[in-house]
Amino acid sequence: MNSTPVDRLLKEKFRSAKRGFFAWKKARQYFGAKTCDALIFQPDGYSDDAVYSLTTLSQLCLSEDLEYPCFVTTNPDMQEIIPVFSSAARIMVVSEGTARDMLNYALFSKLEDDCYVASLTEPFGRWGDVISRNGKIGPEQCFALGIYMIWNYAPCSVPDYHGNSAVVHTFLKRANDLQSKSVAFDAEAEHENN
Repeated sequence: MNSTPVDRLLKEKFRSAKRGFFAWKKARQYFGAKTCDALIFQPDGYSDDAVYSLTTLSQLCLSEDLEYPCFVTTNPDMQEIIPVFSSAARIMVVSEGTARDMLNYALFSKLEDDCYVASLTEPFGRWGDVISRNGKIGPEQCFALGIYMIWNYAPCSVPDYHGNSAVVHTFLKRANDLQSKSVAFDAEAEHENN
């Protein structure tokens, strides 16, 4: 019997998800159980979601009593950036293909409670970007509530950095720009509610 294009697509997705299972397992082994309170996966380490995963990190650590957040990312620059937000954080960089496999696993399977996919749109079916564009909630707040489940969210601040890394300065400028938009959005939503 010939397989249809849909059958072939599903088979490839399942094969990818199987590879993703082993990638999640490898990440757990890489960090070790004693030095990884939470596993945060940034499927796109270059996106606004990567910024929100870091600007809201301190609140996640407080609300979940985390000491050692661990990041899996596709962006090697995060090895310089993440320590600015948490000196205890550990980082693992993976390829785009491995990230896709990890997302496919997350699509088909429930992750452990201490695993977070730091994206408003991935895996397929998340609507955080639509909610934040059309609702009365900004993207950072949507990220904090929907991804990290921080119920007592408060607008976050971007840390000061006095180092020489151009990569870090560029990222923090972007974080400050997004922060300004988020504060303006929150103020506008508050005004509309009154």
